[in-house]
Formats: sequence, structure tokens, C-alpha cells
Amino acid sequence: FSPFEGMDMRWNMTIDWNSVGHYTTRLLTEKAIKLIAEHNKKNPLFLYFAHAASHAGNYEHPLQAPEDTVKMFNHLLDEKAQVYAG
Repeated sequence: FSPFEGMDMRWNMTIDWNSVGHYTTRLLTEKAIKLIAEHNKKNPLFLYFAHAASHAGNYEHPLQAPEDTVKMFNHLLDEKAQVYAG
């Protein structure tokens, strides 16, 4: 495990500084919803979107999930299991 971390969210080749502090799964879902809503319905659209909710964080917080999602699993006794499930 290495303590290196940094900004790695991009839209094509542009760094997306506005994504800082947002949960990636939710961010990508919002982008997909927007893409579908703005798509010209006269043209076909194929969108394959598979969530890859990786359970990775940074050196200080190796497991991360939104707090409201973690709370859904408070019946699990282990706090790490709650975060992992979230």
C-alpha cells in the first residue's frame, strides 16, 4: 500500500475539479441521467453503464462510502463492514 494520492477524475482529458468531495458512483449516475435526458430522442442511444463502486479511498481512509448509505447497514456490528456494504 502506498501513500500516494491525487486528483484523477477526468472528463475526456480535462481534470474535473468540481468532482472533489463527491462519491464517484453518484457522480457518474448523475452524468448518465443527464446524458439520457439531453439526448436527441430521434437518434438511437446505446449506453452501457456498469457501476464499479470500488471500495478504495486514500492513505488515511482506505474504505469510503457516503454516510447516508453507510447508515443503511447499521445492523452490521463491524463498522468496517458497514462502510464496505455502503
